[in-house]
Amino acid sequence: MLKLTETTQTSESPDDTLTLPFEARQKSRQPATTQGGIKVGVFLPRGQTLKHGAVLTNGQGFKVRVNAAPEPLSVVKCADPLLFARACYHLGNRHVALQILPGELRFLTDHVLDQMLIGLGLTVEHETLPFEPEAGAYHSMVTNLSLLRLLQLVSPSLPIGMYSYSQGLETAVHDGWVTNAEQTGDWLRGLLHNGLGKVDAPLLARLHDAWQADNLDAVERWSQTLIACRETAELRAEDKQTGQALARLLVNLDMPEAQVWQKRPDATLATLFALAATRWQIDKADAIAGYLWGWLENQVLGAIKLVPLGQVAGQRLLHDLAGELPGLVEQALIMSDDDIGGSCFGLALASSRHEMQYSRLFRS
Repeated sequence: MLKLTETTQTSESPDDTLTLPFEARQKSRQPATTQGGIKVGVFLPRGQTLKHGAVLTNGQGFKVRVNAAPEPLSVVKCADPLLFARACYHLGNRHVALQILPGELRFLTDHVLDQMLIGLGLTVEHETLPFEPEAGAYHSMVTNLSLLRLLQLVSPSLPIGMYSYSQGLETAVHDGWVTNAEQTGDWLRGLLHNGLGKVDAPLLARLHDAWQADNLDAVERWSQTLIACRETAELRAEDKQTGQALARLLVNLDMPEAQVWQKRPDATLATLFALAATRWQIDKADAIAGYLWGWLENQVLGAIKLVPLGQVAGQRLLHDLAGELPGLVEQALIMSDDDIGGSCFGLALASSRHEMQYSRLFRS
């Protein structure tokens, strides 16, 4: 797969073209196929929206021009300046992505918004056209607020009980498999690359897409897939309990879609994490990175108590292993459905034996 990692200015003809709808042009990380049939991966800085005509490059001379794909739009034409301003106000008040042209407004078709504008005395037509909305200042505010929401989601203070689980680490320490900082790093690195990177991260990406599209069938399917990948009763119980706890929290944070998941046996932490991420407009790649970071921080905090490690050694572990998370995020975003799956035999063995351990600090 060819990686497109930067935008460039050029007067030369591009080597290929890539046609994307507006939603896809807002994504910093995604797989795509060019007009010429080349599979590419887009890996751009966070928060960048591609405009029609932008040119992407792999840094080695290969250039791909981005075209805005035609998509269903509601089109409002109005010669009355006051009525036009009222329409802009009401649409802007709902934070609608809006393309403003002389005497004309365009937005992605939404029948509720259509009826609102008709009620204002405007005529709404439907056309299939390329969409290039105003960037404005709101995008940066949304990005900053989304970052704060993500920090809230991954905070150890989030009351979902993640601090009470060791995911097999307590037994690994008790049995002498993990006795120092180096072995702790090897243990956590193995779980990241062979477990979370191949199961949790790509499934979280699919759950994010499913919630974004309000596809509840897909949400259920991917949540059940994640539960099926848990190899012990302890790991399944942890996922269900933290997922249901996050559902209860989200209901109290005015997210009614989470209510049904408070008692569902197929609830998982990733399922409700993805719901919160989509409703708080957290970028999919950022959500995956945050999810992995939250897991890693909880594991390191556990290791500080169990091994035990000093605080400085724990921070060194976080620093070193965090450097491997971006690669896992990129892998998750381009992984095919058939490639999802991984097994960590040591984790399964330690987790299954944890409940028989004589003295435990962590829940089983």
